[in-house]
Amino acid sequence: MRYVLKKARRVIINDIVTHKHKVTLVELKNAEITDGQDTLWAEGADGVRLVGFDSKKTSTLKFESGVVSTGAIAAQVGSDLVTVTNGNKIKIREEFTLGESPTTITLAHKASGTAGNEIMWIYKEDSTGEPSKEYTQAATASATEFSYDSSTKVVTLPTGAFSAGDVVCIDYFPTFSTYTEIENDADKFSFTGEIFFDGYWTDVCTKEDVALQLYCPAGKVEGTLDLKFGDAVATQSISIDALADQCAGKQKTLWVMRNYSMENIVDT
Repeated sequence: MRYVLKKARRVIINDIVTHKHKVTLVELKNAEITDGQDTLWAEGADGVRLVGFDSKKTSTLKFESGVVSTGAIAAQVGSDLVTVTNGNKIKIREEFTLGESPTTITLAHKASGTAGNEIMWIYKEDSTGEPSKEYTQAATASATEFSYDSSTKVVTLPTGAFSAGDVVCIDYFPTFSTYTEIENDADKFSFTGEIFFDGYWTDVCTKEDVALQLYCPAGKVEGTLDLKFGDAVATQSISIDALADQCAGKQKTLWVMRNYSMENIVDT
């Protein structure tokens, strides 16, 4: 049979032990399967090759997605996507341009933290918009300190420190009912899982599309992560090195490619 490669559909990565879903890559722009091996040659007179001994067979699966998956990021850094409840690790910034006779400002949200030290610092911005002169929190406002009432979210400014038109910059940590996080630890590394790659190719004789699925019992996700923010839309690339599976019945299998038709499913 002869085929023309047509389309990469998706990649599903599961836990290698529990087979529980880890990540699904979609909107695949490119997919590449690369196999290689080393050959050691036994040579005779004048360097004539007599016998070739093959070893170190490798297989690498590479995918590029048009969307960024947090699950893929987690697999590359060796972490899990964790849902945090009532967390307060996200810093937000508010800026206030003061009117006439300013003495107080009101935050949009309640600052979390130890009572009396929820905000720590407020700043007066300079003419370039950079936070410059700083003031620390105290129980009551003074010429060099500000106070904060957590029940009303009101910040009382240092006495005489600000004038109309000044900009006050405040960084603080509110409490979120929920958010997700991925932690990249120095002692955790990329994920190894079972890989299912779905795609299509076209039969050059019948011109019909044929579904294919490549199954890799054990694939080591490469830990290289390169996400670029800028004037171009970011894509996400992921590379997976196939490993020789050591589970019963699958020894030495790097991957298996299967062609199929949904019409051949037996439901009885």
